[in-house]
Amino acid sequence: MKRIILFFVGISITFLIVSLFCNQNKYEISPREKAVNTAVGYNIKFIRDKYKLMPFGTTIAMPEGDIQYLELKFQMYGPLKKGRLRKMLIEVANDFLNNLNHNMELCAFLDKGKLDIKEIGIEFFLIDRCGKSLDHPNIAIASISKGILEYLTLANNEENFRDFVSKEQESFEEAMQILQFHSSGDIPSEQYR
Repeated sequence: MKRIILFFVGISITFLIVSLFCNQNKYEISPREKAVNTAVGYNIKFIRDKYKLMPFGTTIAMPEGDIQYLELKFQMYGPLKKGRLRKMLIEVANDFLNNLNHNMELCAFLDKGKLDIKEIGIEFFLIDRCGKSLDHPNIAIASISKGILEYLTLANNEENFRDFVSKEQESFEEAMQILQFHSSGDIPSEQYR
Protein backbone atom coordinates (compact mmCIF):
# COMPACT_ATOMS: atom_id res chain seq x y z
CA MET A 1 0.00 0.00 0.00
CA LYS A 2 2.88 2.32 0.86
CA ARG A 3 4.43 1.66 -2.56
CA ILE A 4 1.20 2.60 -4.35
CA ILE A 5 0.95 5.88 -2.42
CA LEU A 6 4.60 6.69 -3.13
CA PHE A 7 4.07 5.83 -6.80
CA PHE A 8 1.11 8.24 -7.11
CA VAL A 9 2.95 10.97 -5.18
CA GLY A 10 5.94 10.54 -7.50
CA ILE A 11 3.71 10.70 -10.60
CA SER A 12 1.96 13.81 -9.22
CA ILE A 13 5.25 15.61 -8.50
CA THR A 14 6.58 14.68 -11.95
CA PHE A 15 3.40 15.97 -13.60
CA LEU A 16 3.62 19.21 -11.58
CA ILE A 17 7.26 19.80 -12.55
CA VAL A 18 6.60 19.05 -16.23
CA SER A 19 3.54 21.35 -16.36
CA LEU A 20 5.44 24.18 -14.63
CA PHE A 21 8.33 23.80 -17.08
CA CYS A 22 6.00 23.77 -20.11
CA ASN A 23 4.21 26.94 -18.97
CA GLN A 24 7.51 28.83 -18.71
CA ASN A 25 8.29 28.13 -22.38
CA LYS A 26 4.91 29.24 -23.64
CA TYR A 27 5.09 31.05 -26.98
CA GLU A 28 3.33 34.39 -27.13
CA ILE A 29 2.12 35.78 -30.42
CA SER A 30 3.58 39.19 -31.17
CA PRO A 31 1.32 42.19 -31.94
CA ARG A 32 2.59 42.02 -35.55
CA GLU A 33 1.54 38.37 -35.86
CA LYS A 34 -1.84 39.13 -34.28
CA ALA A 35 -2.40 41.94 -36.80
CA VAL A 36 -1.54 39.61 -39.70
CA ASN A 37 -3.74 36.80 -38.34
CA THR A 38 -6.66 39.19 -37.86
CA ALA A 39 -6.30 40.73 -41.34
CA VAL A 40 -5.89 37.36 -43.08
CA GLY A 41 -8.82 35.86 -41.17
CA TYR A 42 -11.06 38.79 -42.05
CA ASN A 43 -10.11 38.60 -45.73
CA ILE A 44 -10.67 34.85 -45.94
CA LYS A 45 -14.25 35.33 -44.69
CA PHE A 46 -14.82 38.47 -46.79
CA ILE A 47 -13.69 36.83 -50.04
CA ARG A 48 -15.43 33.54 -49.25
CA ASP A 49 -18.74 35.33 -48.76
CA LYS A 50 -18.45 37.88 -51.57
CA TYR A 51 -17.24 35.48 -54.28
CA LYS A 52 -18.66 32.18 -52.96
CA LEU A 53 -15.21 30.57 -52.86
CA MET A 54 -14.03 27.76 -50.59
CA PRO A 55 -11.00 28.73 -48.43
CA PHE A 56 -8.15 26.30 -48.97
CA GLY A 57 -5.02 27.74 -47.36
CA THR A 58 -2.70 30.66 -46.77
CA THR A 59 0.93 31.60 -47.29
CA ILE A 60 2.50 34.14 -44.98
CA ALA A 61 6.12 35.22 -45.33
CA MET A 62 7.38 37.08 -42.25
CA PRO A 63 11.11 36.44 -41.85
CA GLU A 64 12.20 37.89 -38.52
CA GLY A 65 8.75 39.52 -38.19
CA ASP A 66 9.05 41.57 -41.39
CA ILE A 67 5.76 41.19 -43.33
CA GLN A 68 6.86 40.48 -46.90
CA TYR A 69 4.11 38.44 -48.56
CA LEU A 70 0.50 37.36 -47.88
CA GLU A 71 -1.41 34.89 -50.06
CA LEU A 72 -4.88 33.33 -49.86
CA LYS A 73 -5.82 30.08 -51.60
CA PHE A 74 -9.34 29.00 -52.57
CA GLN A 75 -11.09 26.13 -54.28
CA MET A 76 -13.76 26.91 -56.84
CA TYR A 77 -15.90 25.01 -59.28
CA GLY A 78 -14.93 24.94 -62.92
CA PRO A 79 -14.21 24.75 -65.69
CA LEU A 80 -13.92 28.49 -66.34
CA LYS A 81 -12.37 30.26 -69.30
CA LYS A 82 -9.15 32.18 -68.90
CA GLY A 83 -10.89 35.55 -69.36
CA ARG A 84 -13.30 34.85 -66.50
CA LEU A 85 -10.45 33.65 -64.27
CA ARG A 86 -8.38 36.74 -65.12
CA LYS A 87 -11.26 39.01 -64.13
CA MET A 88 -11.84 37.12 -60.88
CA LEU A 89 -8.14 37.08 -59.97
CA ILE A 90 -7.88 40.84 -60.52
CA GLU A 91 -11.08 41.59 -58.58
CA VAL A 92 -10.22 39.31 -55.64
CA ALA A 93 -6.60 40.54 -55.51
CA ASN A 94 -7.75 44.17 -55.57
CA ASP A 95 -10.26 43.52 -52.76
CA PHE A 96 -7.60 41.72 -50.72
CA LEU A 97 -5.04 44.48 -51.25
CA ASN A 98 -7.57 47.24 -50.54
CA ASN A 99 -8.72 45.57 -47.31
CA LEU A 100 -5.14 45.04 -46.15
CA ASN A 101 -4.15 48.64 -46.89
CA HIS A 102 -7.18 49.99 -45.01
CA ASN A 103 -6.34 47.94 -41.92
CA MET A 104 -4.57 50.52 -39.74
CA GLU A 105 -3.42 47.92 -37.22
CA LEU A 106 -1.64 45.95 -39.96
CA CYS A 107 -0.31 49.02 -41.81
CA ALA A 108 1.42 50.20 -38.63
CA PHE A 109 3.74 47.17 -38.98
CA LEU A 110 4.53 47.61 -42.69
CA ASP A 111 7.81 49.23 -43.74
CA LYS A 112 6.15 51.37 -46.41
CA GLY A 113 2.86 51.71 -44.50
CA LYS A 114 1.07 49.68 -47.16
CA LEU A 115 1.40 46.63 -49.41
CA ASP A 116 1.47 46.56 -53.21
CA ILE A 117 0.33 43.93 -55.72
CA LYS A 118 3.79 42.29 -55.70
CA GLU A 119 3.47 41.52 -51.98
CA ILE A 120 0.20 39.58 -52.12
CA GLY A 121 -1.18 36.54 -53.88
CA ILE A 122 -4.44 34.81 -54.69
CA GLU A 123 -4.59 31.21 -55.91
CA PHE A 124 -7.61 29.31 -57.26
CA PHE A 125 -7.70 25.51 -57.43
CA LEU A 126 -10.45 24.58 -59.86
CA ILE A 127 -12.39 21.39 -59.26
CA ASP A 128 -15.39 19.67 -60.80
CA ARG A 129 -18.65 19.03 -58.92
CA CYS A 130 -17.21 15.72 -57.64
CA GLY A 131 -14.25 17.53 -56.05
CA LYS A 132 -11.66 16.34 -58.58
CA SER A 133 -9.03 18.57 -60.17
CA LEU A 134 -9.73 19.57 -63.75
CA ASP A 135 -7.81 17.93 -66.60
CA HIS A 136 -6.09 19.52 -69.59
CA PRO A 137 -7.23 21.48 -71.62
CA ASN A 138 -9.21 23.06 -68.75
CA ILE A 139 -7.33 25.37 -66.40
CA ALA A 140 -6.81 23.60 -63.06
CA ILE A 141 -4.87 26.32 -61.18
CA ALA A 142 -5.09 30.07 -61.69
CA SER A 143 -3.11 32.48 -59.56
CA ILE A 144 -1.72 35.93 -59.14
CA SER A 145 1.53 36.04 -57.21
CA LYS A 146 4.02 38.88 -56.95
CA GLY A 147 2.28 40.72 -59.79
CA ILE A 148 2.21 37.77 -62.23
CA LEU A 149 -0.97 35.95 -63.29
CA GLU A 150 -0.49 32.29 -64.12
CA TYR A 151 -2.82 29.68 -65.63
CA LEU A 152 -1.90 25.98 -65.39
CA THR A 153 -3.40 22.86 -66.92
CA LEU A 154 -2.78 19.41 -65.43
CA ALA A 155 -3.10 15.76 -66.44
CA ASN A 156 -2.08 12.41 -65.03
CA ASN A 157 1.34 11.17 -66.13
CA GLU A 158 2.39 7.54 -66.73
CA GLU A 159 2.80 6.94 -62.98
CA ASN A 160 -0.73 8.34 -62.43
CA PHE A 161 0.54 11.49 -60.68
CA ARG A 162 -0.69 14.99 -61.55
CA ASP A 163 1.72 16.78 -63.88
CA PHE A 164 1.75 20.22 -65.48
CA VAL A 165 0.80 20.20 -69.16
CA SER A 166 0.76 23.90 -69.93
CA LYS A 167 1.55 27.19 -68.22
CA GLU A 168 0.65 30.68 -69.39
CA GLN A 169 1.72 33.90 -67.67
CA GLU A 170 0.93 37.59 -67.92
CA SER A 171 1.85 40.55 -65.76
CA PHE A 172 -0.74 42.33 -63.64
CA GLU A 173 -0.40 45.34 -65.95
CA GLU A 174 -1.00 43.22 -69.08
CA ALA A 175 -4.05 41.61 -67.46
CA MET A 176 -5.44 45.03 -66.54
CA GLN A 177 -4.97 46.23 -70.14
CA ILE A 178 -6.78 43.15 -71.48
CA LEU A 179 -9.68 43.76 -69.09
CA GLN A 180 -9.84 47.43 -70.07
CA PHE A 181 -9.85 46.58 -73.80
CA HIS A 182 -12.48 43.93 -73.21
CA SER A 183 -14.77 46.30 -71.30
CA SER A 184 -14.40 48.95 -74.04
CA GLY A 185 -15.36 46.43 -76.73
CA ASP A 186 -12.02 46.56 -78.56
CA ILE A 187 -11.39 42.82 -78.15
CA PRO A 188 -13.94 40.22 -79.25
CA SER A 189 -15.77 39.21 -76.07
CA GLU A 190 -16.03 35.51 -77.07
CA GLN A 191 -12.25 35.10 -76.69
CA TYR A 192 -12.34 36.30 -73.05
CA ARG A 193 -15.40 34.65 -71.54
